[in-house]
Amino acid sequence: MSFILLVEQTAPETPSANQVVLYPKSDGLLYSKDDAGTETPTAIVVATQAQLEAATTTTVYSSPGRQQFHPSAAKGWCQANTVGAAVVSYNVTSVTDTAVGDADIVWNTDFSSGNYCAVGSPRNDGSLFAAIADTTTTSTQTRIRVFNDGGILSDPSYFMVLAFGDQA
Repeated sequence: MSFILLVEQTAPETPSANQVVLYPKSDGLLYSKDDAGTETPTAIVVATQAQLEAATTTTVYSSPGRQQFHPSAAKGWCQANTVGAAVVSYNVTSVTDTAVGDADIVWNTDFSSGNYCAVGSPRNDGSLFAAIADTTTTSTQTRIRVFNDGGILSDPSYFMVLAFGDQA
């Protein structure tokens, strides 16, 4: 059975075999129409945080405000410059330049523990850099360390950090 979601507020023609069409009507409700032409008011079930974290159900809808609870969703990210200012970010409270090649990213919503995946990527014109999330990562912040191609801590033009894991 396949589903087609329409955004028009008019009843569609009868769908093909094994299809169900979902569409809103002017009364504010969502309706479905099956291949027999039967039109039925239909409820959309929104996933709970627990359902999204478990990532096992396929019969509920993930609303935009809750999708971040799914394990595959990034829980936070930022692009920051070497003076500790986030240029763009999601779920970042602050970025602090603690030393050359060293910065702390404080998360707005804490992780459940320090057991999450944070990935860093430096950006610089001309030199090769490598970035790693340091072992001092905690549930509230991630330390990013940036090394040049000689293995020396160095400031790139910008660095990016992306984190996945379970949040509190």
